[in-house]
Amino acid sequence: MKVRFTNVLSWIVIILMMVLILTVGYWMIYPYKTVVFLNHPFEISPETLVVKAGQNITYHTDYCKYTTLPATVTRSFVDGVKYSTPPTIASNAPGCHELFPSLLVPNLPPGTYYLRNIYQYQVNPIRIITIEATTSAFTIIK
Repeated sequence: MKVRFTNVLSWIVIILMMVLILTVGYWMIYPYKTVVFLNHPFEISPETLVVKAGQNITYHTDYCKYTTLPATVTRSFVDGVKYSTPPTIASNAPGCHELFPSLLVPNLPPGTYYLRNIYQYQVNPIRIITIEATTSAFTIIK
């Protein structure tokens, strides 16, 4: 009786481990489609090509989103050195959209910059899809 119980328990453990391995494998290799940017690099609005610290820059994004998941968005001002801003959560609706987001320029040294946007989607418990998009150049003056 004890041998039979051990055999049944062994087979249950083996089957559960196989299911777990297949699930993790599926999560790791499935080609999730989260968002596609149709205009890259994003164009800075002409009226904000030259800004001062404390003003807003506006850029044009045209995209199609294929998931209902929110994205964690990290933006950085780059001029050779990367100046990061705190991450935000973007919960845009699925579908194709055209947006003109505005972002406050922090107190940065004068120079020519571009904006680097990193979008991260947690698509399952073990995988994060990361998409990077940049803007065209703009100038910060004193």
